[in-house]
Amino acid sequence: MIDIKIDLEEDGVIEGTLPENWDEVKVSDYEKIFEVDLSELSAVYQYLHIISSLTGIDKEIILQLPLDEFKNLISKIEFINSEVPKDECEFVEINGEKYYMYNNYSSFNAGEIISIDTILTQNKNNFNKCLSDLLCVFLRKKKDNGKYEKFSTLFFERKSEFQTLPLKQVYHLLTFFLSGRK
Repeated sequence: MIDIKIDLEEDGVIEGTLPENWDEVKVSDYEKIFEVDLSELSAVYQYLHIISSLTGIDKEIILQLPLDEFKNLISKIEFINSEVPKDECEFVEINGEKYYMYNNYSSFNAGEIISIDTILTQNKNNFNKCLSDLLCVFLRKKKDNGKYEKFSTLFFERKSEFQTLPLKQVYHLLTFFLSGRK
């Protein structure tokens, strides 16, 4: 992570951190990037939005940077133009709990299908905006007998935990499923 300090003289110093690679991007950071339709923004404004999303620093404050410093920040996030690398893992662990990818796609129940469809419809089929919601459907604990826990709408209470996961750990788990979705 790169430490950022923006001295606004009258308003003091604003601080943030900027990821330098996909390893440092959390699911929540990634979702923030897609809160707007990037295709509707100019290239420079896309970078402004992405830097703001990744640092948590308001766009108006970033606009106060000298041009050379702004260009330097853009150069630091060039990794976003590359594919998210695959991080093969059997499970993800949060607070000592292991969550496995539920991949029995052929036997989804009505609740799972309705939840997935609702999430994607509400987000105009842009799964990048709603990764953490989808993870609530797909990431499951396993019982002692090795079977996945049954789907429950209470799984959505895990969303804030899933937002803290490194994007690289879970991105390809979902893209695999969603690329074949009909």
